[in-house]
Amino acid sequence: MLQVLANINVLYSYVLKKPGNHDVLSNGLAEAMVTLCGAASSYLIGKVECDWARYGDMFTAFCSIVMGVLIMSCYFYDKLIFIYLAYILFGLICQMHFVII
Repeated sequence: MLQVLANINVLYSYVLKKPGNHDVLSNGLAEAMVTLCGAASSYLIGKVECDWARYGDMFTAFCSIVMGVLIMSCYFYDKLIFIYLAYILFGLICQMHFVII
């Protein structure tokens, strides 16, 4: 998570420098949404009544696959809005996953 947080701004800059791109940086909004959505998802997953000792590994595997797909898909997007959405979903799943592990 920390590596993604540190390097996502490089991807934003790379996409902005592409010819014909007229997107506007909204890094602050994206970071705020990651924090708020992550807090909500962490609270909600904490309320789920489940045998995490039994299903925790499957949940970890599923979350890891989804987070990997989200981050890898950012490379192929040409619009910042899609990168922001993937980043917000990544942060949401990551923070939710931290509650379980």
